[in-house]
Amino acid sequence: MRSKRIKIQDKEYEFGYGLKSLFLFEQISGKRFDLQTVTDTYMFYFCCFIAMDANFMDADFNRFIQACEEEPQLASDMAAALKELTKKESNLDSREVDTDTDSDKKKD
Repeated sequence: MRSKRIKIQDKEYEFGYGLKSLFLFEQISGKRFDLQTVTDTYMFYFCCFIAMDANFMDADFNRFIQACEEEPQLASDMAAALKELTKKESNLDSREVDTDTDSDKKKD
């Protein structure tokens, strides 16, 4: 799982993106992963922290939202981190891998 450090209330936390954060979103929200609402987006951000530390903010979503209200910059920090982490993943997925061995290649 890839992660970035994000500061909330003068403490740094790991914000992780991977299957675990996706699964947590679906388990907590009770619906398939699809970020269509502000609630979905912030729930996913919360899951990205919980994926790295199950005790993040005592696993209290309301406490997390309160911190977001107190620190407006936090929303853009999380969005930027998610964008960077998903960009890294798409770069890894788009690389071509040569699976042919020399013995598999045709000889002229």
